[in-house]
Amino acid sequence: MATGIAVCVIVAGFILQVKVRADAVKRRAARTLLCVSIAAVGAYAVYLTVAQYLLWRGDEGLGKFLLPPYQPLSYVVGYQFIRFDLFYAISLAVALLLLAAATYADRKAGHRFFRPGEPYLMALAIFLLGNPAWHYAWLWYLAAMLLISLILLLSYHVIGFGNLTNLLDSRNQSRRISLYYLWLPVALSVIIMNVV
Repeated sequence: MATGIAVCVIVAGFILQVKVRADAVKRRAARTLLCVSIAAVGAYAVYLTVAQYLLWRGDEGLGKFLLPPYQPLSYVVGYQFIRFDLFYAISLAVALLLLAAATYADRKAGHRFFRPGEPYLMALAIFLLGNPAWHYAWLWYLAAMLLISLILLLSYHVIGFGNLTNLLDSRNQSRRISLYYLWLPVALSVIIMNVV
C-alpha cells in the first residue's frame, strides 16, 4: 500500500512540476505535497499501530501476552515504531535537514542554486523513499543524484556540451545545470528498482 501511495505522490508531483508555470504556485504546491505526504505517512503509521494492537488482542495464543496488563501499551507502539516508523523517521530527518540546508544556501546565494520549489521536491523524494521494504533506498537515491550531477557537470565543462544547460534549465540566466526535472523521476526509478 505504501508503495502505491509513494508512486502516486511522485507522479502527481511531477505532473504539477511540469504543468504549473508560476514560480510561487510551484513552491507552494511542492511544500503542500511534502506536508500532505508527511501527514499521510503519519496517519498510516497510526493505522498500522492500531491494527497491530487489534491483531494481538484477538489472538488466542501468545499474542495477548504482548498487551496490557502483561506488557505496557508502549510495547506495541515501540514494536511498530521499530518495524515501520523508524525508517520513515530517519528519512524525514534527513529530508528536513537537507531541505533546511538547501534553502539556506540558496537564499544566501541569491537563489542561484535551485529553482522555486526544487528543495521541497528533493525533500519529498527522500522522505518517500523511507519505506522499510526498500532498505534505506534514499541513500541510493542521493548517490544517484550526485552521480547524475557530476556527469552533467563534467559533460558541460570537459566535453563542452554547452547546449545541455539550455535543455536542463530553460531560463539559463546563470549558466547552471539544474536537476529540477530529475528529482522525482529518479526517485520513481529507485522505487521501481526496489520493487522489481
